[in-house]
Amino acid sequence: AMMLGITGRTFAIQQRVEQQTLEISRNNAALLENQSHLLLEKEKYQNLLQASGDGIHILDLQGLVREANPTFCDMLGYSYQEIIGMSVLQWEANISPEDTIKKIHENFNRANVFETRHRRKDGIVFDVEVSAKAISINGETLLWNASRDISDRKSAELERARLQAIIMEAPDFIASSDMSTHLTFLNPAGTRMAGLPEPVDLSDLEIKDFHPAWAAKRVVDEG
Repeated sequence: AMMLGITGRTFAIQQRVEQQTLEISRNNAALLENQSHLLLEKEKYQNLLQASGDGIHILDLQGLVREANPTFCDMLGYSYQEIIGMSVLQWEANISPEDTIKKIHENFNRANVFETRHRRKDGIVFDVEVSAKAISINGETLLWNASRDISDRKSAELERARLQAIIMEAPDFIASSDMSTHLTFLNPAGTRMAGLPEPVDLSDLEIKDFHPAWAAKRVVDEG
């Protein structure tokens, strides 16, 4: 009877060991699968960073750089080693430090696209458009930012505004039309010369209303 009791306990122990071994194997398989998934996600994340034409930089809640891509490093003129751990306050050139930190916190709570100015390592300041969005990396919430240099766009806008001001102040008759010869613009001097009330309604006005037939035809033919 004692031998049967020992045999029964041994069998029960063996069953428990086998069950635990099976559970460990299952846990190891799940762990390996999870690690494989994390590696794929990390590779995908790194590829996104490296391939982006925008200046990608990832910040923590204090505004410190956790990660950055080569485009952002080149944009600011810093090496990768220099830029990791830097504070956003070191390159933000448009708003105060207090407002900068406040904006970071706002961006953590809501995705945002805004314009500001960055300062390079050499002191040059340039215009950027920043897209910001909170993301989770390894269970930690961080702020993904993509800076795009819009200096050329800003220069074009300023030049357009300058030309617009010249046209509006010019003493000459200046107008534009569409391909069907309907007026799309008439400057104040042209409005006064034509004896039209301001603001002028262009909806029924054509080139022929201001030029003789031969001149209107030449304008249309020569563009």
